[in-house]
Amino acid sequence: CASLLRTSGLLSVHSHVLATIAADFATSPEAQAYLCTEHLGHGEPVADAQLAVEKFAAALERLDEPAMWAEYLKFLAEQQADERQEELRPYYVALSERAIGKLIAHGPMDAELAMLVAGELTDRTKQREWLATATLRFPQSAALWTLRLQRLIDEHADAKQIEQLFKHHALATNDAALWDLWLQWTEAQCASACLSPAAAQKRFLAALAPRRSDDEATRLQVRYVEWAWGLPLYVTLQSTSDDDDELKPLVMAPGNAEALRRAYANVARHAFPTSAFYARCIELEPEAARRKLLHEMACRVEPSDMAPWMSYLQSLLSAHNLDAAAAVLFSA
Repeated sequence: CASLLRTSGLLSVHSHVLATIAADFATSPEAQAYLCTEHLGHGEPVADAQLAVEKFAAALERLDEPAMWAEYLKFLAEQQADERQEELRPYYVALSERAIGKLIAHGPMDAELAMLVAGELTDRTKQREWLATATLRFPQSAALWTLRLQRLIDEHADAKQIEQLFKHHALATNDAALWDLWLQWTEAQCASACLSPAAAQKRFLAALAPRRSDDEATRLQVRYVEWAWGLPLYVTLQSTSDDDDELKPLVMAPGNAEALRRAYANVARHAFPTSAFYARCIELEPEAARRKLLHEMACRVEPSDMAPWMSYLQSLLSAHNLDAAAAVLFSA
């Protein structure tokens, strides 16, 4: 409303609205932050930003509390990202460090504020130390764990330390993004020969165990079989069933067909395969007879879902297997 009045030229009314907001919402950090920044975009960027800094300084004297400092920190982050003020970035960084110090000094904060602080710390050592403190204080914050572990992975920190943090702390949140990061790191370790395929498979199977939404389950299940398909042809994954028939690798296949089959068989035993998962397996499986079995398994996931039935029917018609297609149509 105030912004519309400013642009429409009704400045006296605009001033009255701002005064009303200042009086009626004197203890609201969001309202005070709005008053500090409502003029942005109507003048020269650097001058406007400097005026906002001065307004925030006055507001923080009146409302010296964590939420107000957090609003100030968000504003400073926006200014640092503004390419028009690139020369002033060190100035905003210095102001951010002061704001972070004040925010931490206030003591109690929630995980969201801790994440805000972590994101604005430009010194990697200070950020690493803060994330260690924050994840200890907020062990259920998946966002904090994700940022901390991503930083450790990027910095090539000790692999055993990273593994212990994942296993004993981060994965306890059962957050899908953290499981994705765990498996991404697993794939990278396996690709660089720092982790054996057998050890990597154990991690994938552990990721499949918790119950999840269909979308999350599909993503993890597909990730497992795609990883197996991409393994070198000489790698043989161990089946988790003792009575599995021995499968011979297809040396000329575009991927590791044997590892793929072990993987999708393991998913069927240890998780709840989705029809979307089976659809991806069908795309990867090079052998027609095995694709037929996968189609049948996909149709059994949710018999009322017509998509797997139509896919199966189309594959049979493409192969001119009319008798089988008629039987599938009757079953559907």
